[in-house]
Amino acid sequence: MIPIQDDAFAIVTLPAASVNNGSVVCDVIDTQGYDYCTILTILGNMDVALTAFNIQESDVKASSTSLTSPDTVPGSDYSVSPATLPTNTSGKNSLYANYINMSGRKRYLLPVITVGDGTIGAFVTVVAILSLGKIAASTNTLKNLAQSLFS
Repeated sequence: MIPIQDDAFAIVTLPAASVNNGSVVCDVIDTQGYDYCTILTILGNMDVALTAFNIQESDVKASSTSLTSPDTVPGSDYSVSPATLPTNTSGKNSLYANYINMSGRKRYLLPVITVGDGTIGAFVTVVAILSLGKIAASTNTLKNLAQSLFS
């Protein structure tokens, strides 16, 4: 068996029209019952830099897209060295990963991604992988998948 077969997945931001001079709408990730969360952010075509890119955490979910009194997860802020905020040249058509050990962390996570003011802005998609669950995600429903194939 491949270990990732027991993981659950969450679409945090669907592929959509570009965001320009604003925040990317992300869904809150509920990590309850999982030891690790990997957040993958895909930046497509972009003509401007991001002005914010980090992960926030809280024990209280205010809505499906916001947290109550969030804190930034240490080590998740791309504006803090040695990381750098993606630009229209360094970030275009790239994949970024945040690996978060949930031990001692708060239950809910929320990516915070803000796009600067450009002509088209940026195309952004975010996916989360929840791993080492207390109960293996053994069905497509538990994995949050429409379908899965094994070869």
